[in-house]
Amino acid sequence: MAQARLRGGRHSGLTLIELLIVLLILGLIAGFALPVMLSHGVKSQRQAATAALRAISRQEAAWFTGTHEYASLSQLGYPVDSDNAAIYIDGDGNVAASASRDSSYRITVERRLSDARSGTLPYFLATATPMNKQAGDSRCGALSLASTGQIGATGSLGEVVCWQ
Repeated sequence: MAQARLRGGRHSGLTLIELLIVLLILGLIAGFALPVMLSHGVKSQRQAATAALRAISRQEAAWFTGTHEYASLSQLGYPVDSDNAAIYIDGDGNVAASASRDSSYRITVERRLSDARSGTLPYFLATATPMNKQAGDSRCGALSLASTGQIGATGSLGEVVCWQ
């Protein structure tokens, strides 16, 4: 078999050192790119949850206009899991009545009805609790939106960052 030779009698091709340098560079690129790509997925799932909470808030406001009370998820027309009155969303914002491995958040609505004797005003708190792969999102944690318009996030980044 004929071997390719360069001037001076050296063989053409990569040496072990050159190959190791190429692998090191590829490893560094992957080391920086992978966390960025993974955080983008977590952020898009979070954005789907905040969009769902905002949609529920708009529906609650419309319901309140006609009834002066806030509605349950089933009254708003969501396919609710009857055991715990929750809905589940995936990263695309699709809503389901039961959890699956694609579910990224469990959404519940806690509501307080008005009480004329005690002077209690109606109120709701919609909460999106991360689950499955999204459960590792400790930077934002559970997200919430109240009838007062107040937003919340239980993670270390806080409301302002998590609701962007």
